[in-house]
Amino acid sequence: MASRGTKLGLHRRRSVDRSLCMSSGCPWAGKRFSRALKPALAACLALGMCMALALPGWVGSARADAAAPGERREAVVAVTSGLAGGLSTSVWGDGAAPDGLAHLAPRLTALRGAHPGLILLDAGDALTGAPWAPAGSALAGPPILLRAMNRLDYDAAVPGERDLARAGAFLGGWAAASRFPWLAADLAPGPARVLPYRILEHAGLKIAVLGLAMPGVAAQRALRSAGVSALAPLEAAAQRLAELRASGQADLVFGLVPGGWDAAADRDTARALGLLPRLDADVLADRLPLDLLIVGRAPLRPAPHAGAADSVPVAAAGAGLTVLRLTLERRADVWSVAEVNRERLPPLPAPDPVLMEEARADLSATAAWLGQPSRVRVTGSARKRAVLECAGALGHAAALRAGSPSPALGAARGEAAFSLLPELWRVLPLRKRDRGRVITRAQVYRWLPYDDELVLARLTGRQIALLLTPHVRNLRGWRIAPSLVLFPGGLEPHIPAGGSEVTSLTAPGAARPLSPHDLYPVWMTDYHWDGAGGLARSALLHPSQLAARGGISLREALFALLSLPAPALPGPCSGFLGVMEPDAGR
Repeated sequence: MASRGTKLGLHRRRSVDRSLCMSSGCPWAGKRFSRALKPALAACLALGMCMALALPGWVGSARADAAAPGERREAVVAVTSGLAGGLSTSVWGDGAAPDGLAHLAPRLTALRGAHPGLILLDAGDALTGAPWAPAGSALAGPPILLRAMNRLDYDAAVPGERDLARAGAFLGGWAAASRFPWLAADLAPGPARVLPYRILEHAGLKIAVLGLAMPGVAAQRALRSAGVSALAPLEAAAQRLAELRASGQADLVFGLVPGGWDAAADRDTARALGLLPRLDADVLADRLPLDLLIVGRAPLRPAPHAGAADSVPVAAAGAGLTVLRLTLERRADVWSVAEVNRERLPPLPAPDPVLMEEARADLSATAAWLGQPSRVRVTGSARKRAVLECAGALGHAAALRAGSPSPALGAARGEAAFSLLPELWRVLPLRKRDRGRVITRAQVYRWLPYDDELVLARLTGRQIALLLTPHVRNLRGWRIAPSLVLFPGGLEPHIPAGGSEVTSLTAPGAARPLSPHDLYPVWMTDYHWDGAGGLARSALLHPSQLAARGGISLREALFALLSLPAPALPGPCSGFLGVMEPDAGR
């Protein structure tokens, strides 16, 4: 396949994408045209003259039909996953380990050179998380990472939970700005550039990539507000699979789904709210007659044997770049995946110069924005546990300050507001070499990688105690998903010697513990309130308990607190953080 002469030296393959061509006017791709041709094609086949038609999209089938039983062919699929909006960590300016799509681009260039028909996919959560994503940045327009994905000629992507949780931005502009389709057969109505599948020609075969978003509770709520509904994934996928098999459009069908969720935790919350529960990848593999299932943000476990006729191989795409080398085998009249070999390629130290140059103006603006200093600096070393205690107290103080002008606090009786915010920030121990370093916005954004917003709820004492169960289990050394652990802001939980449930909660200086039945104002993130991880269901939270959605970013609230002329640092931070003198660092 000839090169298109792009600056990155990447190659495109010819694709057979009827659903895309229907929207752009390809005369040979519409369903009406295909139905009209069927009688003519049948007669043509009877006369043995079909080769003379040379219709686009039929060449792959002709080659596939000419293959002898037992023939094997090789296919290579590259999958990125969990990029979280990251182009290059070099923009942080703090010596972070190389990471981001620009550090993977040279590897993609090499793969394209070795395998001109390479299929390039993304398996979810590509756009949100980095500071230049519109949800958390002063920059306008499509995310920098999306422009890089366009430049690298992605074939398709599936939206992840964090992408769809910002449904307004994704559906309102990000998807339309993509040069590749986003695949989600389980969303209806299908927004622009969001398609159920895409058909690609590779190794002389037509391979359909069928996408399922399987949004969780938070994403389904965001989609509903944007007028989009989630469909039952098994039924939606089965319908599209039946279309593909019956029409003969594809020799092989690969499924593409995001990962990184706890389906069991999400299931109860979804059912209680009348939403669709998520499914495990194993359920999809058992129930859908796919030839391969690619799951994003999943550990690279040993690949199951793909040779059994009744098995669907599941390829786990870990964070970063995963390369799947597939052996395709023809058995009787059907092609199947005989072998799956996986390899994870780490980021290279140097980012791709072309991508970095094209994004230079935006990256410079972002670097300046991230480099803005606060009024706080590191004054000593500390273990990670101590830094986490400080971080939890800072989050609580930031929420109280951000919400103090709001009448929704309902502090008519002089009650103090509490908070249940993420506890396990992405912090590191503070070393001697960190002394004197000023906390910048970049550091805050590294601590809190997602742009969650603050919401105010009114919870009973019993509900607060239930939400702190993962906090107790984490203290006891249990293995708990970090996203489930909440910090008891403004509260002193009383933990028994055994078990994992808080027995009582007391506000500092209060004479009596919180009543299990009385309501108290509590700051949370919208991500947890909307049901992520199943916490809302476990505590029996009711929609009527939501007091206010302020549209306030937690990480921006934290940076605003640290940027005050004389911020009051919480007690847990006093041993290793200090406030700079008025003229220092300015």
